[in-house]
Amino acid sequence: MHATKSTFFMLFALVALVAAAPSPKNLLDAEVGNSYPGESLKRSAKNLLDSEVGNSYPGESLKRSAKNLLDSEVGNSYPGESVKRSAKNLLDSEVGNSYPGESVKRSAKNLLDSEVGNSYPGESVKRSAKNLLDSEVGNSYPGESLKRSAKNLLDSEVGNSYPGESVKREAKNLLDAEVGNSYPGESLKREAKNLLDSEVGNSYPGESVKREAKNLLDAEVGNSYPGESVKREAKNLLDSEVGNSYPGESVKREAKNLLDAEVGNSYPGESLKREAKNLLDLEVGNSYP
Repeated sequence: MHATKSTFFMLFALVALVAAAPSPKNLLDAEVGNSYPGESLKRSAKNLLDSEVGNSYPGESLKRSAKNLLDSEVGNSYPGESVKRSAKNLLDSEVGNSYPGESVKRSAKNLLDSEVGNSYPGESVKRSAKNLLDSEVGNSYPGESLKRSAKNLLDSEVGNSYPGESVKREAKNLLDAEVGNSYPGESLKREAKNLLDSEVGNSYPGESVKREAKNLLDAEVGNSYPGESVKREAKNLLDSEVGNSYPGESVKREAKNLLDAEVGNSYPGESLKREAKNLLDLEVGNSYP
């Protein structure tokens, strides 16, 4: 009788462990520096985003294929493996990687062709309105005038400066992310039709920044709003807590969570709960007194 009971408990523990493991149905299972004791993290080509950002998996050979919508090897190195990209990758974001003997090319078919500070000798990098995201993050293109139109789903000028050019946005821009830009003499306004109104570190004197549940991404990255209680609802598309620590709480994901990337937040005296309906609640380094 004792042996039967012991076998039952072992079987129950095994079932619980299997149930806790992430499955390839997670659109983004980005464990960015998180560690889950006793859990072996596995990925497959069915993961839309299998972004191992600096993680290491002992005894596991990480492979990518063109079926991964985002195969963003951010600074990883894979000994003996030649990393190749093709136009079929929705996001082929080589962020500072170097691939010896490989010429990295982009075309308008890449939904995101985000050259983040890369340099390609002998290659002229061009953008067109067909690029869903033409995010020149700090790049400079001598002799080229960078223009945006309402057809660009994301016109993310991240810290760029355009002398003699007045940068304007319309409500048709899905993402009007002025990340750290300053526009003298211009009052920045957002509407609920903006899917992402991501004021990353901006300050707007005399303006009360408000969000509504219709904003798909309300990413206050490093902003502080004195006297304002920041609330999210289940309609937020991404609940991305990347690298948070929750004392006494076991971090669980379900296949329905598109991205639950805990990004280093701490909320004193608050029990953080997310639901599978939150696609993105990206509190990246915010502080809420």
